[in-house]
Parts: sequence; C-alpha cells; structure tokens
Amino acid sequence: MGLPRRLRLRGRSNFLRVLQQGRRWPTAQGTLYVYRRKDEEHHLGLSIRRRIGRAVVRNRLRRRLQEVFRKIEPKLGGGVDMVFVPTPSSRALSVVEWEQIFRQLFRRAGLINQNVLPPEGMQIDEK
Repeated sequence: MGLPRRLRLRGRSNFLRVLQQGRRWPTAQGTLYVYRRKDEEHHLGLSIRRRIGRAVVRNRLRRRLQEVFRKIEPKLGGGVDMVFVPTPSSRALSVVEWEQIFRQLFRRAGLINQNVLPPEGMQIDEK
C-alpha cells in the first residue's frame, strides 16, 4: 500500500521550497530536509536518484521509506514538509533499520521527543 495522497509532498515548487529554505540533517544513509508549516499537516517527498540503482531497486526503496513514514507520521508534532534523499549505500536496508534511522532523524529535527515513541527495541520483530 502506497503513501496516502494527503501525506505526499507534490509539485516541483514545494520540493524546491523545502530543499532551498528548509533545514537539513545529513546521515550516512541520506539527508532529511525539513520545512516548518503553519498548519498541522505532514508531507513527505522522496528524491530517489538513478545512482541508487535500476527502477526495481528505486521503487523497492521508495516503498520501504513510505511504509516507515506511515508508521511514524501519527506521532509527529507540528506541521512540516519533508524531503528525504537517500544515498546509494542505503538501498539494501530493511524496514526495521529504516524505522530506526527515521526515528533518530525525526528526534534530531525536533519533530518527536523521547517520550512520544516507545524504545526502538520494542518495535523490532525477531521473526
């Protein structure tokens, strides 16, 4: 299941606003750009470049990132537009690993605090 339309960042002008005016948080797995909104809505845009891999690889990564965002989005505070740009080395990470990375990034960005989400270890399924 894809990311609901209401959670997607759409339009070139919106992407450019986030990339140019937003604050950025780089990691080894990618860079998160965040632009604060006046309302309480959250939108995620993904910029997955061709250097990540072929279309199948890029689409698989996009689906993983969207799934993680859908899980965490209800816990986010304040309205923000976000763009995440993954690095080529991150294409093989699992959903669980992405969830940990996004939690860490969102905490660094001040979008969630330690008390809102359960500890990272509680979400990991050992199956």
